[in-house]
Amino acid sequence: MQAYDGELGAAVARALEGDEAAFAVAYRIVHPGLLGCLRGQRSRVTHQMRGAL
Repeated sequence: MQAYDGELGAAVARALEGDEAAFAVAYRIVHPGLLGCLRGQRSRVTHQMRGAL
Protein backbone atom coordinates (compact mmCIF):
# COMPACT_ATOMS: atom_id res chain seq x y z
CA MET A 1 0.00 0.00 0.00
CA GLN A 2 2.97 2.36 0.50
CA ALA A 3 3.16 3.07 -3.23
CA TYR A 4 -0.32 4.56 -2.99
CA ASP A 5 0.04 6.48 0.27
CA GLY A 6 0.23 9.92 -1.33
CA GLU A 7 -2.51 9.19 -3.82
CA LEU A 8 -4.72 7.70 -1.11
CA GLY A 9 -4.24 10.68 1.19
CA ALA A 10 -5.12 13.10 -1.55
CA ALA A 11 -8.16 11.04 -2.58
CA VAL A 12 -9.43 10.84 0.99
CA ALA A 13 -9.02 14.59 1.45
CA ARG A 14 -11.00 15.28 -1.73
CA ALA A 15 -13.62 12.66 -0.80
CA LEU A 16 -14.14 14.37 2.55
CA GLU A 17 -14.97 17.52 0.59
CA GLY A 18 -17.65 15.61 -1.34
CA ASP A 19 -15.73 14.52 -4.44
CA GLU A 20 -17.42 11.24 -5.43
CA ALA A 21 -14.73 10.38 -7.98
CA ALA A 22 -12.09 10.71 -5.26
CA PHE A 23 -14.06 8.32 -3.06
CA ALA A 24 -13.99 5.80 -5.91
CA VAL A 25 -10.20 6.18 -6.19
CA ALA A 26 -9.75 5.64 -2.45
CA TYR A 27 -12.06 2.63 -2.53
CA ARG A 28 -10.13 1.03 -5.40
CA ILE A 29 -6.84 1.48 -3.55
CA VAL A 30 -8.05 0.17 -0.19
CA HIS A 31 -10.57 -2.50 -1.19
CA PRO A 32 -8.26 -5.42 -2.18
CA GLY A 33 -6.21 -5.25 1.02
CA LEU A 34 -9.24 -4.69 3.22
CA LEU A 35 -11.09 -7.59 1.66
CA GLY A 36 -8.10 -9.89 2.21
CA CYS A 37 -7.85 -8.80 5.83
CA LEU A 38 -11.54 -9.36 6.44
CA ARG A 39 -11.40 -12.81 4.86
CA GLY A 40 -8.51 -13.68 7.15
CA GLN A 41 -10.43 -12.49 10.20
CA ARG A 42 -13.70 -14.22 9.29
CA SER A 43 -13.26 -17.34 11.42
CA ARG A 44 -12.09 -15.38 14.47
CA VAL A 45 -14.96 -12.91 14.24
CA THR A 46 -17.50 -15.69 13.65
CA HIS A 47 -16.25 -17.49 16.75
CA GLN A 48 -16.46 -14.30 18.82
CA MET A 49 -19.96 -13.56 17.60
CA ARG A 50 -21.14 -17.06 18.45
CA GLY A 51 -19.75 -16.64 21.96
CA ALA A 52 -21.63 -13.37 22.39
CA LEU A 53 -25.01 -14.81 21.49
